[in-house]
Amino acid sequence: MKITHDVLDVAARLKEIDPEYELHFDAETGRFSLRDSRGGIQLIYPYPTVDVRMVYDAERTRIERMQSILKEIESANERAENSYLRAEDNNIKDGLRDAAERYYSGLRRGSR
Repeated sequence: MKITHDVLDVAARLKEIDPEYELHFDAETGRFSLRDSRGGIQLIYPYPTVDVRMVYDAERTRIERMQSILKEIESANERAENSYLRAEDNNIKDGLRDAAERYYSGLRRGSR
């Protein structure tokens, strides 16, 4: 079902981004989608109702922003990898510290 008018003017605001954009609702799945005028799906929205975030998502995922989006993905991946490496390093240090404490604790008990 094509949505042409809504309370928040989301359908009209999507048309401002690209005149080919159409907001649709699929009654079977209960999901909203952004389609081009030929019916091709551009986005499937996770929102249960018409939401102004749909406009933001449509702007943010435009092909013109592809290089910027790829940089965002690379940056997020790098942050995640660094976080993982820090956590792994902390786990190794904690394990070594525990092993050293057990070793020296055993030496102290054995020397009495």
